[in-house]
Amino acid sequence: MAKGLPEEVIPDLAAHLGAGVVVLGTIGRTGLSAAFLGNTAEQVIDHLRCDLLALKPDDFKSPIDLDDEEDEED
Repeated sequence: MAKGLPEEVIPDLAAHLGAGVVVLGTIGRTGLSAAFLGNTAEQVIDHLRCDLLALKPDDFKSPIDLDDEEDEED
């Protein structure tokens, strides 16, 4: 098993395996925790040479409101 930073180990392993896609679980930190801890998925994306599928936990709630104000005016 390889040890090191995810943004180095995951892309290296994906390249070694000839992977077409990497599946990565993500918590999606925001605010100060994101600033201090960073976002692993974003760091991995910067170093990958293949596609990435990032999965959120079942109880994840998006901070983006998907209600479109234009729809309410119709």
